Amino acid sequence: MKTELELDDGKWLELETAEDGRMVDKIGETFISVWFNHELKLRRRPKPGFSPSRFFAFQTHSGEMPVMMGIGESHGMLANNGKHIAGFRNQDPFPAYASHVEAMGKHLGIELDERHYFASRRSRRDDEPTSPSP
Repeated sequence: MKTELELDDGKWLELETAEDGRMVDKIGETFISVWFNHELKLRRRPKPGFSPSRFFAFQTHSGEMPVMMGIGESHGMLANNGKHIAGFRNQDPFPAYASHVEAMGKHLGIELDERHYFASRRSRRDDEPTSPSP
């Protein structure tokens, strides 16, 4: 993983390899990690017109990865293409990480807001974790 953007309380990492996918799959447990691993298979034998997606995870200084993001064509993995953001176990990272997502969007030169959150406004029980323990 390479650092894409440093913030005061962590950094956005770009996911690029199968090892990145295995590590994030254990930590993030999101549909984006499934999409990323599917994408890696497609990259091995790209069809004409294939355009790779980009994947990112926000890592706090304590090592947690509470937010993941996929940008690009989902290659049949999702009903729509574009920009998707999810929290740990597909929970809603909004509004807790809204400023982090907004900063990454500005860095990438794209608009990222609440509309792009996978589980936006989805309720969760108060006793459910919002990210894994390091």
